[in-house]
Formats: sequence, C-alpha cells, structure tokens
Amino acid sequence: MVAPNPFTPRSGLEPKNFVGREAEKKYFEKALNELLTLGRQNHFLVLGSWGIGKTSLLREFKKIAQEKGVLSSFISLRKFRNSEDMREGIESLF
Repeated sequence: MVAPNPFTPRSGLEPKNFVGREAEKKYFEKALNELLTLGRQNHFLVLGSWGIGKTSLLREFKKIAQEKGVLSSFISLRKFRNSEDMREGIESLF
C-alpha cells in the first residue's frame, strides 16, 4: 500500500508538513544569527520554478525570525517586466 503524500501542492498555501529543506533553513538561521550577533547583513534570493515551495520556504523563514524576536513580514510582489531596470523595480515597491 502506498503511503499518502504529506505535501499540499498549491501555490501560496501552508503545507501540512514542512520537511526536506533542512539545508535552506540552516543557511537562513546562520545568516540570521550573524545579523543578530555580529550585525552582518547577508542578502540572498530564493529562486526556482513554479510550485517547488518558494513561498512556503519564505513563510518558514518568517516564522524562524519571529521566534527569535525579529520583526518580519511577507510581501508578495508583482512580476517585473524584462524592460524594467532595477531602479524601476525598486520604485514599484513604494
């Protein structure tokens, strides 16, 4: 008998179980600890194809940060046009 799949593959919804991203969580926790203890800011991007769990991972990062008392939020952005430069993309956030 095949075991049921614990994942809920729907974009933007919280999965019932969050597993399989230990390396990413460890990287984030290290970066967060360096920020809190050393003041060192490490910027990074979360990239990947549609439906692989980027949103769920970012929400997990938010939860980790909040558990450490760090003010954090999650904001969805629109898709940028190829003709936009970085400045235009940043200005669209405000």
